[in-house]
Amino acid sequence: MAEKTYKNYLFVSNGINFSLKLSTDYDGIKDVVGLADMPNPQPVSLADESIPKLIRSGNAVKVSIGLDDKKRRKIFMAANKSFHGLVGKTFAGSTIKSASIATHVSYL
Repeated sequence: MAEKTYKNYLFVSNGINFSLKLSTDYDGIKDVVGLADMPNPQPVSLADESIPKLIRSGNAVKVSIGLDDKKRRKIFMAANKSFHGLVGKTFAGSTIKSASIATHVSYL
């Protein structure tokens, strides 16, 4: 099994720039989920947030995707983007066949 590689992406939500280190699996869908390659030089104002904090604040959502190899993966994307554009794109070497909002809620 090949080792995963990671890189920094720029995520912009509500005019705030966030720096996220994600797997390069997102390269095939970055335009659909609201990511961009980190520019060089980096923006001066970069917030460093975790994905769970972005989801709790309403800036991002979890989307469950079905791949052509019958596996399901949960990915993150901007809350103001449409997840329907994911179908037919490539993620981690597999084609996305279906997408839905992940609605599982953990009750404490």
